[in-house]
Amino acid sequence: MKFDEAFKCVKENSFIHSYEDVYEYNHVIDLDDVIEILENLEQEYAPTVEMTTFERTNAVGLLDFKRDELTFVVGSDSNEEPILDTLPKEYFSAWLHPETVKIVDNEE
Repeated sequence: MKFDEAFKCVKENSFIHSYEDVYEYNHVIDLDDVIEILENLEQEYAPTVEMTTFERTNAVGLLDFKRDELTFVVGSDSNEEPILDTLPKEYFSAWLHPETVKIVDNEE
C-alpha cells in the first residue's frame, strides 16, 4: 500500500459522526481500519528483514562506504558489476532502518 492509497482508504472508511444537540461533526474511523492501514504501510516501507549476525554486520559495514570508494567488482572479467549493484535489497533496508532487522542465527 502506498501513501496515496492509505489516504484514500482513510477517507473511504471514515464516516461523519455527530452527537445529539451538538452541531459539530467529526470524521470517525474504526480503530481496526487504522491498524490495517498502518500494517500495510509498514509492510511496504519498513518490512521486517531476517538476517544472520554476519549478514547484518556486512550490510552495515559495506554501506558505510561512499559509492566511489567501492571500486571492487564481482564477476568474471567479461561480466563485472559494481558491488553495490549485486547486494540484496535487504542490505539497504537494514542500513536505513536497523530497527527492522530480526537476527536469525542458527543455534547449533
